[in-house]
Amino acid sequence: MTTSATAAFDTILHELMQARAVQPNLLQFGSLLSAHQYLRAYALVRRYVPTGSQVLDWGTGNGHFSYFLIRSGYHTTGLDFFGTPTICAPFEPEQYSYQLASTDDPVHLPFADGTFDAVVSIGVLEHVREGGGSEQASLREIARVLRPGGVFICFHLPNRYSWIEFVLRRMGRWSHQYR
Repeated sequence: MTTSATAAFDTILHELMQARAVQPNLLQFGSLLSAHQYLRAYALVRRYVPTGSQVLDWGTGNGHFSYFLIRSGYHTTGLDFFGTPTICAPFEPEQYSYQLASTDDPVHLPFADGTFDAVVSIGVLEHVREGGGSEQASLREIARVLRPGGVFICFHLPNRYSWIEFVLRRMGRWSHQYR
């Protein structure tokens, strides 16, 4: 990773950490240590997805990864079951659009075949069964909306043998149902 890329990533992380002061749902950015978990995902996107590409943030959540994508020069579409992430509200429509997912058909993506150059899934795939979907059907839908040669980046999957998951379960804390 180049020095300029590292500086840009650090700038984005610090912006998200500052945003947490007014948007407490940005839990991942409560400390520099927890924020740094996304540096590898940022580097993967920059390595495999050309700037200016159409990117779907599948499972936008609080919008932190959409924020990174927009700030890094990608045309970003967020998709989730919840309302538009407020962190992305200041961006222009040509930079960011948001689509509400259907709770009637949680797997179907409301986009035409081959719409996106890339799809990113940051901590989402392990949750699709909780919403009535399936991993296999979701992956087929993602493949459908990707252009030929498109990139799918799936990051932040919980590992069934993870010591963190083990400790959290033993302490009675929240852990992932599906690993």
